[in-house]
Order: sequence, then C-alpha cells, then structure tokens
Amino acid sequence: LNAYPEIVALTPQVNINVFYRNGAMKINGSLSGVDVVNENRLFNTSGYMVEGSWEALEYRTDGIIIGKGLAKKLSVKMGDPISLSTADGIVKNYKVVGIIEFTIASIDDRKGFIRIASARQLLSKNQGYVSDIQVNINNFSNARKVAEKLQPAIPYKVEAWQEASGQLEVGSKLRDIIAISVSIAILIVAGFGIYNIMN
Repeated sequence: LNAYPEIVALTPQVNINVFYRNGAMKINGSLSGVDVVNENRLFNTSGYMVEGSWEALEYRTDGIIIGKGLAKKLSVKMGDPISLSTADGIVKNYKVVGIIEFTIASIDDRKGFIRIASARQLLSKNQGYVSDIQVNINNFSNARKVAEKLQPAIPYKVEAWQEASGQLEVGSKLRDIIAISVSIAILIVAGFGIYNIMN
C-alpha cells in the first residue's frame, strides 16, 4: 500500500464487537484497537477529545477512550474503571483515560478505543494481526477509482468510503443542492429588486 502514489497515509485497526459493563449496566458496542500516532495523523482524532488526551492511550496499556454518549449511558467519567467482555467470554478491565465526541450518535453511543496491542491480547492474536487497514488518499472523491485499482493487487476486500458511509455521501450531495438552490433564489430576488428600482 505504501508503494502507491495516491496513498498519503495508512493505519491498521483491530475492530471487535464487545459488551461494555459498569456494575449492572451492560451495553453492546464496538471497540477499535488503534495505532495511536497513525490514527491521529489520518483522522485528527485528538481534535474530537472532550476530556483527557488522545496520546494517553500510547502510555496506558489498560487505558480506554470512549464516546461521550457511551460514557453517559454507562454513568462513567474520567478515571473510572469499566470492563469489556468479548463474544468468546474474555473479560478485561480498563480505566477511562479520555472521552471523545464525533457528533455522530451511532459512534458516540457505541464506540471505544484502546491500543492495538491491547486489542490483540484481548483476542489472543499475534502481533501481526489486523482486521482493517484505513487508508488516506490525496483526493477523497477519487476513492472508488483507487479502490478499483488496489483490488486486483490485494487479496482482501477493498472498500471506498462512499460504499462504507453511503449516508455521508447522500448528505453531502443534499447540502450542495440546498446551497445552490438558496444561492439561485437569492440572485433571482435581488435581480427582481434591481429591475423594480430601475423600472
């Protein structure tokens, strides 16, 4: 992947479906094991932090950063312990070192982040194991073309962001249409006003 000129940066992830527990409270969610430095370089995740710091994950093997909505549902705050359980029945305790908010409810209410090495340990996998590789390219609108180019060379599924996040693409197009419509309406009204004054 690093050999392709279109690719600016990439980061590995280990994504797991887990149950978050705090006392009697139990919530189904997702957990991402991330390369802390590369993840921040790709997505500027430190800019979404509400409490704590993104870099704290780098130094805490038992640290976890959770979404603001998830923290509210679990009634936890900075420094509180929570436990995770996987589908295989593995249970591990973590300490909240940060709270993050992306302003997307489906992520903020379900998502947590830990170090990628900790995620591998949770799944009892070796140090080379990853479930996803996130890739950043020069021009995000060319994602489909780059995905088509990469697919024959990679023995795994290659998915453009438009396929993975169809709602974002539809929302972006809708915003563009609304902005153009409003601009045209303003120009028409202004044109009639000028014509009226001159007449």
